[in-house]
Order: sequence, then C-alpha cells, then structure tokens
Amino acid sequence: MANQVSFLVIGGGIGGLTAALSIAKCGKSVHVLEQAPQFGEIGAGLQLAPNAMRVLSKLGLEDVIRECAVFPKRLVLMDAMRGGNSVPSI
Repeated sequence: MANQVSFLVIGGGIGGLTAALSIAKCGKSVHVLEQAPQFGEIGAGLQLAPNAMRVLSKLGLEDVIRECAVFPKRLVLMDAMRGGNSVPSI
C-alpha cells in the first residue's frame, strides 16, 4: 500500500519542480499544482549557489541548465552598510 501513495506539490517554481522531480525519480507518483496559466520567465534572473547546482546536477539537469545559463566574467560584492566593496573583486 505504501507504493500507492501519491504526492502533491503545491507550486511549480524551482523548489516545487525540484521536489517533484526528486519524488518521481524515487518511483513515486507526484502531481504539481501551479496557479500560473503557463510557465515562463519572470523577474530579473536567478542565481544558483554551488549547493543548488549539486542537487540539480544529481537530478540530471546540469547540461540543460548550462545551455541557457549566463556565466559572469566578473563579480563584485558590495557592502550595503559601508557603500563599498566588502572584498576584492573576483
């Protein structure tokens, strides 16, 4: 009976879809509910930390992500309190 349990994920953002894919890769039935009429780009962009990329890579998504990702040539970290660089540019 435990194999017949279906999972319901509320929200089709990156977290919800990652959770759904993880559940499905375990052989479980999963359904995703999303209120948006279609998936599309919203906002200015998304930065994925190494920990997030490690998870997405294990799910087999790294190559697809790299096809549409933008890799900055320079990164400058700013200190909001002092108004200047917090560390040297990388």
